[in-house]
Order: sequence, then C-alpha cells, then structure tokens
Amino acid sequence: MEVHGYMGNQLHIDLSHQKIIKQPLDLTTAIKFLGGTGIASKMLYDRVGPEVDPFDPNNLLIIAVGPLVGTPAPAAARVEVASKSPLTGVLGLSSAGGYFAANLKMAGYDAIIIEGVSEKPVYLWINDGDVEIRSADHLWLKTDSWECVDHIKKDLGFEDHEVRVACIGPAGENLVRYASVVFDRYHVAGRCGLGAVMGAKRLKAIAVRGTKRPTIAKPADFSSAVREAVARMVNDPRYWRYHNYASFPVSRIAYKTGRLPGKNYQTPLLPDWEKTRTLEAALSYIVPQSRVDQKEIGCFSCPIMCFHEAEVREGEYAGLKISSGLHVQPVIEFGAKCAINNLPAIWKCKEICHRLGLDQTSAASCIAFAMELYQRKILSAKDIGMELEWGDEEAAFELLRMIAFRKGFGDVLAEGSYRAAKRIGKGSEKYAMTIKNMEMMVFDPRVGGRAWNLGCITSVRGGDNVRSTHYGFEIGEYKEGEDAKLIEWFDMPPDIKKAIFGAPPRIDEYTYVGKALLVKWLEDLTAAINALGVCLFASSNTGLGPTHYAKLYSSLTGIQLTPADIMLAGERIHNLQRAYAVREGITREHDKWPSRFYEEKIPEGPSQGAVLDKGEVDKVLDEYYRLRGWNAFGIPSKEKLRELELDDIVLDFERRRIF
Repeated sequence: MEVHGYMGNQLHIDLSHQKIIKQPLDLTTAIKFLGGTGIASKMLYDRVGPEVDPFDPNNLLIIAVGPLVGTPAPAAARVEVASKSPLTGVLGLSSAGGYFAANLKMAGYDAIIIEGVSEKPVYLWINDGDVEIRSADHLWLKTDSWECVDHIKKDLGFEDHEVRVACIGPAGENLVRYASVVFDRYHVAGRCGLGAVMGAKRLKAIAVRGTKRPTIAKPADFSSAVREAVARMVNDPRYWRYHNYASFPVSRIAYKTGRLPGKNYQTPLLPDWEKTRTLEAALSYIVPQSRVDQKEIGCFSCPIMCFHEAEVREGEYAGLKISSGLHVQPVIEFGAKCAINNLPAIWKCKEICHRLGLDQTSAASCIAFAMELYQRKILSAKDIGMELEWGDEEAAFELLRMIAFRKGFGDVLAEGSYRAAKRIGKGSEKYAMTIKNMEMMVFDPRVGGRAWNLGCITSVRGGDNVRSTHYGFEIGEYKEGEDAKLIEWFDMPPDIKKAIFGAPPRIDEYTYVGKALLVKWLEDLTAAINALGVCLFASSNTGLGPTHYAKLYSSLTGIQLTPADIMLAGERIHNLQRAYAVREGITREHDKWPSRFYEEKIPEGPSQGAVLDKGEVDKVLDEYYRLRGWNAFGIPSKEKLRELELDDIVLDFERRRIF
C-alpha cells in the first residue's frame, strides 16, 4: 500500500541488543491517527502499560513526524517526542521545531521507536538509508548539549546545515525528571522530562541527514493549497506583529491585566516590570533579521520566522546571544516567577537551561517553589546551600547547575516540585504549583482567560495548555469591534461560532459561557495539528484551521478528508491520549488547580481580589465532560470510544475493569 506524503518506513532500535530493524509503517494506523503525536500515542498505548516504569528498559522513546513535514506546507516543521513521562508518570508528549523533523522525513522515516538500554553510551547516526549505532563515550558526562551538537557534526564531516542533531545535556544523563531534548542548540522538546528517558537508555544523541523529498499525490492541487495557506497567514492582521515581535508583547498585557505569576503566583506586581521586562526593553538587544541565518536558528518552511536573535553587547553579560529573544516564556518564568529583574540575566537562565538540557518552565517553577519555601522559613540557607532571596540571579544560575548535576539540594529539586514537596514535608506541598504533577506554565488562572485556563487542567499531559487552548485571542487587548472581526476570521463552522461566542459574536474572557465547547474544539484541532506536524503558531496566531489542513492533507496524500474529518481525527487522538492517562490512574481529581487559586485572593494590582470559585470550575468541567462523551469522573464512555473507532480501548478498559 503506497500513500503519498508518508515515507512508509519506521526504524526500530533495540539498544539492549544493539539491533537496528527497518520496518514498514502501519499505514492503516497512520492514516487513522494522521501521524506525529497520533501514531506515537497509539504505539505507547499498545506497548507501554501501567506496569512499565518510565526508566524501565521496556519504556519506549518515540520520535515521530507528521505527513506534512518535509513538504512546502507552511510551518510544517515539528518533531514529536513521546514516552511515559518520568515527571508525571503518564503520557509524556513534547515537540520541537527547527530542521530535524524535515531531515528525518527526508531520510526516509516517519518514526523511530527506541527500546531497551545500551550497556555503554551511544548515539544514533541516520544518513538517508544507512543507520548506525555509534559510541558516545567521548561525549557522555563530558559535553553539554551545545558542545555535543558541535562535536557530532565535526565527527561526521558534513557541512553544518546538512546534519541535524537531537541530544541531551547533563540533566538527561543524570535523570533529572524534567530533562529536555535539545535539537540543534536552539529548539527544545522541553516538557515531561523525555530527555531523562534518553538518559536512562544511555542514548546521548540522534544525528540525521536526509535528501529525499516526500512524494505528492496531486502536485498542482497541493501547490494551490500551500499558496492559499501562506496567503491566509501573511494576510492575517496579527501576522506582522508576530513576525516582528513574536510573543513578547504579551509581557505588557500580562502586567497591565494583573495576570503575572509573580513570586510563585503570590503577586502580579513586580517593581519596574514595564521598564525592564517588556518589548521596549528587549528591542535594543535584537539583531536585525537580515543578519540572522534562519537555517541556523529558524524552522523549515515557515513564513512566520518568529525566532529573533538577541545579543547583549555590554555589561556583565556581554557576548550572550539568544536565538529566540522575543519569545516571552523565559521572561514570565524566570522574570516573574523568580522575580529576576533584567533581561540579560533572564536570557542567561534560558541559555543555561538549553546547554544543560532542562525544561525552563519546570526549572524556573522549582526554583520559585524553593524561593517561597525560603521566604516562609520552611527551608533555610543551610538546607539549600545558599541564601535564596527573590530575584537573586546568581543563586538561580547556581541552582540550575546543581539541579542538572543532582548536587546538594539540586538533587531534591531534580525530582520536580511535586516529589520534592513530598520529600521536604513541613506543609510545603501547598506551594508546589503543579497540575498532574507537572509544573504550571505562565499566567495566573484567577484572572480571565476562562477557556485558556480550562485547557490547562484538562490537558492530557498536565501543567500547561500548549496541547489544548494555547491560542492568543483570549489573552489580548481589543479595540471596539475588533474581537468580532477576529471571530469572523476564525476557520470554524458558523454554528460552533454562534454556540461559543453568541450573536452578535463577542470575546469575553471572564465568562464560562461557551468555554467548555471552545476548549473541546481547540483540543481536537490542536491534536490534529500536532499529528500533521505543523507548528501551533500557524493556527493560534494566523488562523489556519481544519479547512486548510484538509486541503493540504488531501492533495498531498490523495486521501480525501473534509474539515470535519480532520476534527474527527483530532478528537480520536485526544480521546486515545485521555484513555492512556485514565489507564495510568488519572481521573477528575487530577483535573484541578493547586489549592492556592481557590483559597487565596490576589492581594494587589489590577486583579486584586480575584480568586477561583470551585463551584464554577466544577460546573464547567461537568459541561466539558458531557460534551466530550465522558462520565462524571472524566473517563471516556464505551459509546464515545466506539464512535471514534477505538474498540480496542473498550476491550482494554473492560479487561482492567475501568468502566
């Protein structure tokens, strides 16, 4: 069976026996689950059950790419990394951009499945059809992620851009539970600790070179679909703002609306925020795009080009360069949560995380957690090994290194804040800001963004809404009538729009009305996007939706899918992923916020007095479960699973007496 768009092959690597097995991709399953996160989640469900520990040799590490990757489809540059998460114990999913995904696809593979544990450290070298397992003794515990990339490219002897490398740093080697996988220095699959799975398998890196393009079923139709998608992206009224400034404008919006997670979500007010940590402060460091090599820091086939290089030219951090200087996340994580008050120090934290292979969200959250425990005298300087005041950048740098090498108190924080709190005790549990055991990302949920926030607690992986509702329209500022134009722009069926936004349409981030349906719809779309291999920013900031993805997929593969089919595939994937979580013990009890947000009012600032109403959250969660076809405990029903052609999960649930 030949299907265009897919390469039709996968690599099975058995590290315990040093075996490389080239297998045909199960195209029936690939088509049913689209690709990427879909096929990876299905493999994990079928082969990694509750009895398998994340560090067990029988745990799988899967690297998968979607059908649109390696083609001119705009922003189709994502690689999916999947495994059982060492941090959460449930489904670990993370992805990254750059050029690695395209190279893997052009080497001839849709997925790599890695099992077992190598006796000695190794790396994998994929050069089109040739695959080798090579010694990494000279790299293991001797190089950070950036040095590893440079060493491997030099060893292999190809031009720099010809070879792409995914690797781990010291954090992965030392099994830090939120270790990341770093791709070519600047792109990171950060969440869920999948770098620690590589470390447990003694797999230092995967290097890949590919020269073959996927075939296209209907070249003329596909070119037309690509032109249409690109035109929609660049004609979006928000395109140039994101192209020019990435997500950094959100910093000022978050401050002015009082949603910053300052000092571990204690306060949204931080001194001199607008002067030191907003776009105006960042622009003086940004290198003109004309001087930036997008093949070095950017992503394959992307018209957005949101990576902007920041360079510190003077002062204590002179010489520091950051490839994604206008991405707001490190500013929110280290600048707000840890109260670090200058961009060079914040960017230094980001660089350390990249080099050592740490997820910056979990790392910043763990440090903020420790800072609050120090503030409340639950921990002392003797316990930590240093004074740990808010905003102390040198202490943050040192703690990051201690975490990555599991030195001193860093060994406690390397377990993640949920496990660290269990170990510390003394009432510290209430200060660990986690969902499903994973540290929360970005904003304070007590302030607006009802759909944005609901997606955080329903997320299949926990801790954030990047797999669900991470769309910018609810965290924004709109002039009179601007929100109605934005809603009109959405690629969403009119009846769904009316049910969510009302008539006349309006974005109201402070109401729960329509938000359960919006969350479901966005989760299904996001699952499909991740399966196809497309960056979320193509939809969350420029409005591509199921109509465009259906045209791209159909003309590429020759398999005709409608927009409704794309959404159905996304719903199937999301339910599969929820079923995995349920099988691991996740229920309604885990779809909730930390107690702080229900019990403590925001003490000051524009959002003073805001607090979550548990009754309201429970009510909208009930509505969400009903729309999903799940029971009151968040377990997918037999009827819903069968409707989505997931009959094998029904049988598995019946055997395990989950229903």
